[in-house]
Amino acid sequence: VFAPSLGGPCYRCLFPAPPAPGSVPTCAEGGVLGVLPGLIGTIQATEAIKLLTGTGTPLTGRMIHVDTRTMQFRELRLRRDPQCSVCGEYPTITAPQDIEFSCILPQESAASVNAAELGKILSAPPAGLCVLDVREPWEHLLTPWAPATLRIPFAELASRRSEIPAGGPLIIVCSIGERSADAVHLFKDHGCASVRHLKNGLRDFLP
Repeated sequence: VFAPSLGGPCYRCLFPAPPAPGSVPTCAEGGVLGVLPGLIGTIQATEAIKLLTGTGTPLTGRMIHVDTRTMQFRELRLRRDPQCSVCGEYPTITAPQDIEFSCILPQESAASVNAAELGKILSAPPAGLCVLDVREPWEHLLTPWAPATLRIPFAELASRRSEIPAGGPLIIVCSIGERSADAVHLFKDHGCASVRHLKNGLRDFLP
């Protein structure tokens, strides 16, 4: 519960700045345990009721850490930052601000094809074409995609680069186009010029 009005810290006391681009994995990369939103959401709703009714002791200045592997709950104390730009002694942010940022690495410089272009390429594939699917195995089970000629999870690309045929054109695909764009940069950094990725990923290609 971030409530400086109740004497606790604000969100910026804990996170003064947004994370650097590329430092936070997507849900597809990091994985999501579906029951967690229900578990944590119930706790959050309870705290909201306490604040609205003025009942009990809210989680002000305290954070609950839940380890579902052992079902252990830990309480962490959070201190208010006297230098905080929002709730500190000399705040520099005094009104809501619209701040645009992205945790995703920019993709503009990555050579790409769209879904329609990839469809044409697959209908008459050039000699030596390799279509590399960098999704995780569980993603293949949920959304099979037969046109891929090679499947290597993104996290294993660096160690398995030798498995990718050399000389021919390479097109990389993933679910939403983020990992495939990063993979393009990875291959270009190692001298592979004829490499592109599916912009926006298979979500644009599949029906």
